[in-house]
Amino acid sequence: LEAFAAQCVASGRFSDVEEVMDAALVLLREREKQRAEFVASLDAAEQEADEKGWLEIEDVMAAIDADEAAERAVEEAGRRAAS
Repeated sequence: LEAFAAQCVASGRFSDVEEVMDAALVLLREREKQRAEFVASLDAAEQEADEKGWLEIEDVMAAIDADEAAERAVEEAGRRAAS
């Protein structure tokens, strides 16, 4: 890590190792913030599912298949009307 920080300084992008560490900590803070937001969204989704019910993957896939079939039917009807 020290060698990497020294390379960053040597490249001219950073003035010293402390600046490299500051940049690293900014990125770490942002990553941790994103992680916390993601975990919170998972918790909220789980709570919503507990309150409103869970969906089985088979039901989700069937709904997707139905939506895709309806889209294809609309596209086909459009092609027929255009010809």
